[in-house]
Amino acid sequence: VLTETTNDKGGKHYDIKLAEKIVLGTDASKQITLDSTTGEVKAGKVTIKGEPGTINGLTNTTWNPSKPVAVSGQAATEDQLKTVTDHINSEIANYGFKVIAGKEGTGTTTGTVEETKVSK
Repeated sequence: VLTETTNDKGGKHYDIKLAEKIVLGTDASKQITLDSTTGEVKAGKVTIKGEPGTINGLTNTTWNPSKPVAVSGQAATEDQLKTVTDHINSEIANYGFKVIAGKEGTGTTTGTVEETKVSK
């Protein structure tokens, strides 16, 4: 919306009001949309949702724990974090060693070790 008036010195004064939803660009895969009715900002496939505070549509969803290659400054997705968590849990599960000690330093073990002595 554009309103034109004359200011007190005789010059033009333009009052510009933007729509609640603004779409920039014609190529849908590259458009940027600002929508104040939903609190969303869209840039191509990525959507920032204001109310829940989330970012969706990211494409960096895989991670190889055996050959990690980090991109400096790039956020990890929940998919990548789950891959790392699963890998860590799998590695920990393979160790199979547990020590339970009483306050006097005696205890029992379970797992792959027959005997463990814990001293004070």
